[in-house]
Amino acid sequence: MNIGLRYILPIYPFLFVFSSRIINPVRYMRLSDRPSLRFRKTILLFSILYLLSSLRIFPHYLAYFNEFIGGPKNGYRWLVDSNLDWGQDLKALKKYLKQRKVDEVILAYFGSASPEYYGIRYQYLPSIGAGKSRGYTISSQVHPELVAISATTLQGPYFSDHSLYHWLKEYRPVKRIGYSIFIYDITDDAMAYRRLGDIYSRFNLLSEATRAYKRAGELAPKNEGEALP
Repeated sequence: MNIGLRYILPIYPFLFVFSSRIINPVRYMRLSDRPSLRFRKTILLFSILYLLSSLRIFPHYLAYFNEFIGGPKNGYRWLVDSNLDWGQDLKALKKYLKQRKVDEVILAYFGSASPEYYGIRYQYLPSIGAGKSRGYTISSQVHPELVAISATTLQGPYFSDHSLYHWLKEYRPVKRIGYSIFIYDITDDAMAYRRLGDIYSRFNLLSEATRAYKRAGELAPKNEGEALP
């Protein structure tokens, strides 16, 4: 099923022609028909702002959203999938992990590229698309303990339970990779691991669920008021 912005792409040429006609009226128009100078300056100003807005997001053009909705940082609140997130930031994720000297990550990735291709060592977290390898479980000695999740997966439009990962919104992401991948630090967080265990259980990934619950149990005494799962 084709979805997204592509349905309204044909409108753009007409918008550009309309804008140019207002900014620079042709001579055959009567003087009384011409837009006021103030109005033309306003249109010109918005055109310049549009240009600057487009340049500022380089090279993350797929994630472009205008300032009327808060720019690309708020884009995921409105639209996901091909409007924002096609897995294009996997390479940048690898670069970030390398800079942080993090060898392993819990990954819920939306896209078609292979995390293994970029050398990302990860524990699979249920998502839609590539990255479904279950051959690896991160060790408890990894610090920081990071969850990397694509914006589309975070919003959950393709899960029967759209709110599957909404609990992560209670956390402040430590990093956003190219506007489409959120990084959360769950180091020594028993509740986070308990919730991961619940997700793995729902998808019948029992070995991953066991590991998450075990980790939550290990951390519970360190977390004030945290109950064992």
